[in-house]
Amino acid sequence: MNSTDKESGYEEILKRLEEVIEALEAEGLDLDQSIKIYEEGAALYQKAQEMLSSREEKALEIINLLEETQPQMTLEDLKEE
Repeated sequence: MNSTDKESGYEEILKRLEEVIEALEAEGLDLDQSIKIYEEGAALYQKAQEMLSSREEKALEIINLLEETQPQMTLEDLKEE
């Protein structure tokens, strides 16, 4: 899976989470339906958190590598490029 696939996957998760929230806020769901939708939302939330954590770890790895190879370079230098 390339970064574009990951990005679209994350966007799809967020979209589905919005739908889950709307469904839970809507009236007319029985308890079983509400529980099922809530469980789906909880699983989607966990997946989104894992994706964000993975991206954060990757960003930190890149920053650490840059600090090791080019200690004079700062994050401000990267923003300028």
